[in-house]
Amino acid sequence: MDKLWVGSSDEFFQGLFAYLKNKFQIKMAALSVMQKNTAVCIYHETIVALESIHEVLRKIENGSAPTREDYENAIKNQDETESLAISDFYKKLALVDQGEFDAFQNFRNHYYFDTTISNYSVFLNEYSKNMGCEYGEYFELSSLWTKKNFDADKLFKFIESYQAQTSLGLITAEDIPDEIASQNRIYEMLIQDYDDLVSRIRNIGVSVVDIFLPSNLRRYEGDSELFSSRELMIVIHRLEQALRQEDGILLIVNHAHVINNNNFVLSYLLIYKANIFKTSEAVHEMISHEVQRIIGQMHMWRINVIPRDSMLQRIFPEESFSGKLKSKTDKQTFRNKFLRYFLSCIFLMKLDKGEELEHYEEMKYITLNNYLYFKEKIYFDNAEQENSFEVPKEKPKQTQPKVVPHFLDELINEIELEKFDKYFNSRGLPTKEDHKIQLIHFLCKQQDTTNVSEELIDDLIRIESFLSRLSCDPVYDFADGYNIKSFQASPKLVKLSFMFQQFLLVSEVERINRSVRLPRELNLKAISFLEQYDSFFASEYEVYKTSRLRRDLGKYRISALQPLAKQEQQRLNTASKKIVSIQNYLNQVLETDVVVLRFIFSCRGRAGEQATMFDDIFRDYVDNLKRRYTNGFRLEGHIGIYIPHRYKHYIDATLFFKTDKNTDIGDIAILRKVVSDYWIDYVVNKQEQIHRFNDRHPQNNKNLSFLKTSWSLDFSKSGLKTKKWKALNFCKNILNPFSDLKQTKLTARSLPIVKTENSLNHDYVEVFQGQRAKRKLLIEKVSLYYAYGPTILVRPDEYELLPRKNCLILGRIRSLHSK
Repeated sequence: MDKLWVGSSDEFFQGLFAYLKNKFQIKMAALSVMQKNTAVCIYHETIVALESIHEVLRKIENGSAPTREDYENAIKNQDETESLAISDFYKKLALVDQGEFDAFQNFRNHYYFDTTISNYSVFLNEYSKNMGCEYGEYFELSSLWTKKNFDADKLFKFIESYQAQTSLGLITAEDIPDEIASQNRIYEMLIQDYDDLVSRIRNIGVSVVDIFLPSNLRRYEGDSELFSSRELMIVIHRLEQALRQEDGILLIVNHAHVINNNNFVLSYLLIYKANIFKTSEAVHEMISHEVQRIIGQMHMWRINVIPRDSMLQRIFPEESFSGKLKSKTDKQTFRNKFLRYFLSCIFLMKLDKGEELEHYEEMKYITLNNYLYFKEKIYFDNAEQENSFEVPKEKPKQTQPKVVPHFLDELINEIELEKFDKYFNSRGLPTKEDHKIQLIHFLCKQQDTTNVSEELIDDLIRIESFLSRLSCDPVYDFADGYNIKSFQASPKLVKLSFMFQQFLLVSEVERINRSVRLPRELNLKAISFLEQYDSFFASEYEVYKTSRLRRDLGKYRISALQPLAKQEQQRLNTASKKIVSIQNYLNQVLETDVVVLRFIFSCRGRAGEQATMFDDIFRDYVDNLKRRYTNGFRLEGHIGIYIPHRYKHYIDATLFFKTDKNTDIGDIAILRKVVSDYWIDYVVNKQEQIHRFNDRHPQNNKNLSFLKTSWSLDFSKSGLKTKKWKALNFCKNILNPFSDLKQTKLTARSLPIVKTENSLNHDYVEVFQGQRAKRKLLIEKVSLYYAYGPTILVRPDEYELLPRKNCLILGRIRSLHSK
């Protein structure tokens, strides 16, 4: 897959790395050994090394790099200049300079977003293994230059192996195709929005600002010198809100990265209205003022806000990359060069956010390593209106000519916002489709594995409504009583068919949501529609070409929608069979008084062995909750679903603890915390449980040394919950089966029981005998969610990652315990 944002010439990379080398000026050679030990630091040598490696790999891949034959001919012809030039060319890849070599090794271990370097790293690791290197060691190409006559044969074997595997597509780092597709999509949308901005606003300028924030992403609140992840997100969120509200800022591109363990950097490229901000320095002052307002005067010394305009003028003296873009040439040059340089920085050195930062990002709706286009701030029709004071005023005419819409999307201006939802009613839809839309709406609101705003959920449900209509109804252009002649004589939205009206409104939603992070974890037809929109539909449809829209809708229905709708119906049919068994189970659990809690349990592990262990540890956790009293409560029952997202696995579970009417509210609050903490520390808790068991059964300890020497047990592969070998079960009592998860972070997040119902929308719910209405509502909503939840939470390809037969987790009533 081609990277669209990459320039096709060496000039592009020269400009890109010239900017990066000046941005990252700290040299490794200038620091002591202790100061270098910062794990994720980016040095000046890092950029120099990346530039050298990119240059060589680029020429190897496009066939312009010197070959073995070129070198042998130079030696044969005794052309020392040519042979030395070839040797020096590949020295760039070998990184003979120790500082550059160390910086590159550190980079490739921590920054996997640069797809070129990621693929090269995969090859380098595999090649080192084939060369017989020990685990953790790697083949050093620079060693070929240590001798008086360097080993040309080994060098070209290395180069030819890389070239062959690249040509055949045999080396690809995990998730690289998805990463490139994401990069291409961001690039295409940014260029499209920039072109739109330039076509509508003539008087614009550019400012580039770096904000250094003292933060360690692994620290928590309480450190007076450094921001925690939460504090950092608050600062970024408030700054973004300030930029959204500032009328003079039209577009921002954000690059977030880590300089070292204690420095988090926000780089902003801002395009502004030059009639509001006269200079780029004025934008810098505005940002400094906003940061000071957010942080406070007393703590401002901790922050460094640096304008980069002077640096850009020094690096690119012939170009206008900051300040006012005066001509069309300036705007086009900025678009083709520095705008792409800045975006490329994101793709080369994007921040590895980590779980906690991702959670805060979703919760606060923060934009990191992406861009925002504030199209709503362009409130005039064209550039001439912006400078209307320069044009002599004319006397107003008695009659103004009526403006005739040229494109169909202009017709939606007739709609009053308060009447927007009337265009997405269920009129004419089959009852089955209406119920399905209501079910999807409930599931989207009830789920909490991905954070989605109410507004975005409403938009997605509107699109689902439109797609249901498209799958059921025939496609035609005009409403009853109208035809093409009457429509073109006076184009009105009401004259179009209801499906056309919905499509135009959905298209507007699609444009609005381009700057919003879509919850791609949700398996919805609406998400697929937004992702495929550009492949099936034009950006605009002319008023006199309604037939084109009809053809495009028909093509989308046959090619994309019908297969999705068929798969969706199959999933719903499968899920419906689980309702009865879930309701029967809940009816038994609720025969006693209970307090209900709901949690999202998660583990950093993903597919394979770690997923199996995550599933096993949850089973064991629940079993222990049933056997013990937790703050005076005993677990009566549980229900959940296993959600195997590609990058992280979750278990969304509702727990029922036996209670009585005399229970204090404070005890329930403590129960929530204890249940959460018990999971978070479960590996340690399990070890303590095993120690207590062994203390009570000392005869087991006699066999411990024998077991350790007689069996080589890998508990991550043993499947302890499914295998019934006595030896393994015996070992389980002595060794901790979950020790592999000791370094893996377990998390438990408390949630409202049922978000859509006021009486159940709480972090805990008590249900007592006699509360029939409450009991009935709880059973209805909980069974609905856990039966149908996987239909929107698990994509078809993710079922391969599931470590169990199906997603549903349903407890069993133990008759002995109930007696």
